[in-house]
Amino acid sequence: MLSNAIIEALRILATPATAGAGTGNPVELEYIVPFEACPEIRLTGLCPDTFYVITIYTLSGTSLSEPVTTSLTTPPATAGQISFGEYTATSIEVFWAYADDVDYTVTISYETSSGTSQVKEQVTVPTNDARTYTFMNLTPGTLYTVTVSASSTSAYLDRKSLRTRPVSLFGSLRASYIGHDSITLSWPSATGVDGYEVCYYDAEDQESKSYDVHVSFTDSTIESLLPETAYVFSVASYIGEGADRSTSQKLTLVEETATDPVVPPPRNVFVSGFGPHDATLQWDAPSRDDYDYFLVEYRPDDAGWPDSPILIPRNQFLVTISNLVPYTDYVFTVSSLRGRAGLDETRSEPVSASATTAPLPFIIQTLEVTDTTIQITWGAHESPALARYEVSYVPDEGFITDPVVEADETRVARLHSLRPDAPYRITVSAVGAAGEVLNVAIATVNTLKLAVRSFKAIQETTNSVFLYWPPAVDQLPNGQQQIIEDVKGYYLYVRSYSDYRGAGDVIAIEFSPQSACPSITLRGLYPGRKYHVSVVAVDGDDNAITSPASIVVETLAPGYLDLHVVYVDSNTIEVTWSPPSGFFSNYLLQYSPAGLTPTFRIFDKAEERRWELEGLTAGQLYTIQLTVQSIDNIELYTSTVRQFTIPATPTDLVFSRITDTGFDVAWPAVFQGRSEFFSFCIHPDPQVSSDYYEVNVEFVYNALSYEVDGLYPSTTYLVTVFNQVADELGNRVWSQPITEYQETTVGEPGVPIVVDFDETSVQVSWVRVEDATRYYVRRNQVDGSDVASESVNAGLGLTVEYTFTGLQLRQI
Repeated sequence: MLSNAIIEALRILATPATAGAGTGNPVELEYIVPFEACPEIRLTGLCPDTFYVITIYTLSGTSLSEPVTTSLTTPPATAGQISFGEYTATSIEVFWAYADDVDYTVTISYETSSGTSQVKEQVTVPTNDARTYTFMNLTPGTLYTVTVSASSTSAYLDRKSLRTRPVSLFGSLRASYIGHDSITLSWPSATGVDGYEVCYYDAEDQESKSYDVHVSFTDSTIESLLPETAYVFSVASYIGEGADRSTSQKLTLVEETATDPVVPPPRNVFVSGFGPHDATLQWDAPSRDDYDYFLVEYRPDDAGWPDSPILIPRNQFLVTISNLVPYTDYVFTVSSLRGRAGLDETRSEPVSASATTAPLPFIIQTLEVTDTTIQITWGAHESPALARYEVSYVPDEGFITDPVVEADETRVARLHSLRPDAPYRITVSAVGAAGEVLNVAIATVNTLKLAVRSFKAIQETTNSVFLYWPPAVDQLPNGQQQIIEDVKGYYLYVRSYSDYRGAGDVIAIEFSPQSACPSITLRGLYPGRKYHVSVVAVDGDDNAITSPASIVVETLAPGYLDLHVVYVDSNTIEVTWSPPSGFFSNYLLQYSPAGLTPTFRIFDKAEERRWELEGLTAGQLYTIQLTVQSIDNIELYTSTVRQFTIPATPTDLVFSRITDTGFDVAWPAVFQGRSEFFSFCIHPDPQVSSDYYEVNVEFVYNALSYEVDGLYPSTTYLVTVFNQVADELGNRVWSQPITEYQETTVGEPGVPIVVDFDETSVQVSWVRVEDATRYYVRRNQVDGSDVASESVNAGLGLTVEYTFTGLQLRQI
């Protein structure tokens, strides 16, 4: 189907390929047909008995569509045979076949009110003139008869009738009512006509349809339309019936139906698979496209992940829910949702499906674990004597929300106020009515490590947020941090959020690899909304290591059009945008410098608003511009975004000069794409205290190495290097990180090194001396004054720290 929203006219070429005898020299003919709902395509002036190739284009401004071609052969014609060309309210164009050396007399006449034939005009056309004539100054809406005769004999060769068009409607066609499935048209009245012809293009049936309206009415309602769909309507007056019918020039209007207030529900919801702890729910897309999300809910909801309700993207038709309770009846419902979840949402009627999770043997299964809580379930103990379950655990600290669970209740218990990173031996006893223990299930579960500290957000835009956090570490008894080397990276769970409901549905899960300064840019968010984001460290099997750290972020209010980037990598940028209000024709998108994707593209207003640019250069800054155009290709609005592609990543880190207090790190040059400078970060960072964290990135200009000092002996450090580019405004883009672990050597026992200092204090550290239990530290100025000493316990760590305080400013 051609998009009516941007078509101004049809351009048709009739190209002759072969011609019959006596047809003369056929030439290529061009026709421009106005843009209407039911265009009249009259190919006139063709030669008889000639094969033509017909090529049709849609025309928008100076742009032509891809052609559609067909072919036809005109029939042979006898001399004097009439055909009509263009005709209006006051003119008729006549063609006739001819024979050589014959003069022709052409007469046009009409019938008077008394029933007699009145000649309007008669002309004689010599044989060497063109075999066409246009009669002018005719009366609108009048039936005329045209005859052709040989001048020498006056015998009629052919006679045909045609009615001139009625006078065109004076004024404009407008929509007096616009609904989601109907539009009411209004037009100016006309005199001396028999009625009005309404024509429109049916988007669902993909065909033009027309009907007549009585002359006493000047409005009509077209029903059974599709919501949010552009339609082309045309109205003309008419006179006569059947073959004598003639219509005026048409008034044409393009209008879009409104949004259906009833959100279409999903179809065919069913449970496609289930086990003891999970169920997979599937459904088909709604019958219409005017929805934004799906909302999945399930009952009971005292266990399960993601938590009920779950917000699902509009193009996803499947979800797997885990951590469910075994052998339990569940009811799942799926609704379509339009608008912003929790704010101005409108939901469809829910569609339900039910399933029973598979049974478990009498064993303990973990549902959820954090740094301070453990939630468990267990299989049923099949015994007629069973009355209840009793839950206990060691070490005996914290408390149990549900220490006693009756036999007919949901088998779930939650342990609270536990210690982080600690093992707990949990026992579930099946107990009879008299208190006798029928069976026992035992499991050992570890709580997670503490969440990462100082999870922060900066650079919030209308559609993206930059997040950063420190690496996951263990806090040692001496206050030092120890990198957790099992960490593969970090999962971030993005949830909708409102001040009234709090954290809601998981709408995205992103991954960030392990790094000394981990960070991520969340893209594709909705403008002016709040999101709840949590981050957890995971191991190589994607098991959580740390409890989640959470933050609430808010994107900026949307700008007009809001052109923004939803995906970027080293050779691809993908953008989307918001539709403007009011009527417009299409979108023109352009970008530079050029990649493999053509540098501009016109998008129909009904197309998906998403453009993927491919074959780009790594680390290159691209300018992308969106222009909204009218039907006359006039620029209405523009929006521009500048975006770097991701630079290429350094391929290797090489360590040298490794000592107890530092090392050098080097990396090869990057030869793919652009590279302006590099960023280096390390954790634990010697410049940042253990209880506070900011991204501490050193920028390395014109160098491929970095020297690190002030580290602790026998300590493992996480080292990360990024390739980086920036624009003149200081906006920076990092490559994917390359990260390695490096351990410092064991220092000389008992030799202090300075690890930190400020205006009035100095912190020193040394490797502990074997079997030593106490140390004595002493300080003095170089001139021998300000002497002080103190006893320090050896402690249990490999190193010992001490801070001299109360020192004098700017003294050695």
